[in-house]
Amino acid sequence: MFRSGGLEVAALRSTGRPFFAPPWRVNEFGLEVDHATDWDEVAALVTESYCVVAPRALVARVVRPSGSA
Repeated sequence: MFRSGGLEVAALRSTGRPFFAPPWRVNEFGLEVDHATDWDEVAALVTESYCVVAPRALVARVVRPSGSA
């Protein structure tokens, strides 16, 4: 499970597998993990998820994985 923000919310809601959107939070998503999981993508999603919920002072200290926004 991870959180997202901005335009990515709509994109994740319409993407389908391996992503799913539980009903309890509009900005929370799940990711089904299997042999084809892209762990670089998981790292970027988890990092961005932290940045959605963390205080700004801590977000400013985050080092984002290569290739993420």
